[in-house]
Amino acid sequence: MRGLKMDSTYNNYIAYGEFTKLKEALQPFSFQDRQLKLVTIACRIDSIATYTAACFFILDQENVETHHAASMIVASVLVHYKGAYSSGLFHARRMIQLDPNDYTNFEWGIFFYRIPENLVTRREAYFYAQQILTIDPKHTLALKTKSEIENKWLLNVPEPKQYIPEDSEYPEFIKLVHTGFYEKAKTLVRNYSFSELEKLLCILMERYQSVTFYTYAFFMLLDQETIQGHLLAGKLLLKLKGVFGAQSGALFHARRAVELEPHSLICLEFVLLFYNLPGPMLADVEAFSYAKQILAINPRHEDANRVVGMFPKQK
Repeated sequence: MRGLKMDSTYNNYIAYGEFTKLKEALQPFSFQDRQLKLVTIACRIDSIATYTAACFFILDQENVETHHAASMIVASVLVHYKGAYSSGLFHARRMIQLDPNDYTNFEWGIFFYRIPENLVTRREAYFYAQQILTIDPKHTLALKTKSEIENKWLLNVPEPKQYIPEDSEYPEFIKLVHTGFYEKAKTLVRNYSFSELEKLLCILMERYQSVTFYTYAFFMLLDQETIQGHLLAGKLLLKLKGVFGAQSGALFHARRAVELEPHSLICLEFVLLFYNLPGPMLADVEAFSYAKQILAINPRHEDANRVVGMFPKQK
């Protein structure tokens, strides 16, 4: 019974974007078991918010284990969402970057060579296989991959077409993001202002409904955690249509932005937005608190006054 109760508690923390509380609840487990538990939760509730929670764990402590959990969740559990494999590949490449001496990271990279989208080219997969074989010359998967690729090269078998959305406006950026090359994509848009990049990602999310554009926003947060970055990540999740848990993940980013800048009107307005969603996502007491903080900055704020007016005894 205790296990069922704890599972329900984890589910509630995921549903309401309370990932700090989730982290605290998982504290009794070892670090590795926490990551495994998160993957298990994802399998059970099928919510994109579990992936956002995994990204939060990466923000808290970036290492191979946290990236692997995020990659497993998005590319093995939530694979039915558009762009899931692309997001998983970003995390896989980050794992290799963080620890190129662990051959199991290259094993995970080969996984993305063998998916239908063909996001990893033969040359890249061949390199992964070679890296594994320098450590373990008898590694079955690496030997099989190396042999298969050599035979295809010998027979001049054409490289399979990669699944990349066709876009006449931003073809190169989309190709780099959808094949997990976020650093190269970053270089491509290095002269964009934040507002220009925000506009680009919002356009592409509306157009393609791909999780990978949210992951790119998270990648930006890894580079520098800012309120603007969290607001963008939250907005992108809210643009995902028919994706269970998107609002929960967005609420986490809204709360995180307020944590970073408690007196920012734009952050407070964004988090209060979740009180108006069907549900609602915020408890009355939390919505009332945010509304009062908004009124301290702007006494005439219409939405904040409406929320406070709903609780006359608490004024």
